[in-house]
Amino acid sequence: YKHEIQALLEKEQGKQKHCNHREVGRLQALVVYATKQHDTCLAVQQTWKQHRQTVSHCLHPFNLSTGSRQDEATVLTILQQEATAIGAFAEKQSIPDPKERLHKFRRQHEDLSQHVGTWWLWINTLLMDLQAEPDLQAWITDRLMPVVYWHDWAERTQKTTDRKLYRIAWENARQAFNENAFTQAQSPETAEHWLAWCTDKIRHFQRSSSAVEGRNGYLSQMYHNRRGLTESRLAALTVIHNYAKYHPDGSTPASRLYETEFPDLFEWLLKEAEVLPLPRKRRAKKKSNPLIQKKCPALNG
Repeated sequence: YKHEIQALLEKEQGKQKHCNHREVGRLQALVVYATKQHDTCLAVQQTWKQHRQTVSHCLHPFNLSTGSRQDEATVLTILQQEATAIGAFAEKQSIPDPKERLHKFRRQHEDLSQHVGTWWLWINTLLMDLQAEPDLQAWITDRLMPVVYWHDWAERTQKTTDRKLYRIAWENARQAFNENAFTQAQSPETAEHWLAWCTDKIRHFQRSSSAVEGRNGYLSQMYHNRRGLTESRLAALTVIHNYAKYHPDGSTPASRLYETEFPDLFEWLLKEAEVLPLPRKRRAKKKSNPLIQKKCPALNG
């Protein structure tokens, strides 16, 4: 809308002989109004993105800013605060919610926070089963595991903004790990052992169910895909019906029609099918050590 008004204003101002000054003034006022509305919409959009990022970033076992551990109660409090803030924000901006998405989000607070609490309960139980000393357990959960966790998320995330935040969190955690007195007293073998242990346990923490939801979405489409059949699928279903749908006496529609015995359809396919090509071998991705920070080579002037 703003660009359309600006184009009309430039067109009217371009008329040298028949320029309507009254129309120019009206269009200039509309441009000012549209500019204010545009800036307001951008500010509203930015505020909404901040609320959404806060919800996403709190669903970690570690605080993104401080690097400290987050328990179930902490995550639940943040989610409740954000739900209240989003509700007030939507009411102030007169944003309708006919499908009650905010109410659905509030119902998921306990499940989301319990996911973090359950993972920490599992980690602490494993360390107790290993009979780890309190100092060693604190070093693993408060110093080593944050380094491994944020390094893993900095490597896997696709969003540029989130990658920068995760990398900053990893660098802060790595610095705190290196400056820790307990770290300096450990042998390289011990550090490597617990590094591998933390790497394995970090991979068991899943923040979303997108893989399951994608599978369910695919299945829901398969259940309804018979509304329209392609010619190739219709031909395949015709062949299956005529040659693979057996009568109680062992006959098929094709054998009864032509009074001829046909070979088993599955056995015939096995003989006719060629060797399937091997899947494309992907290039193995080189994994970096979360305890080592890569340094950029100096540029030659």
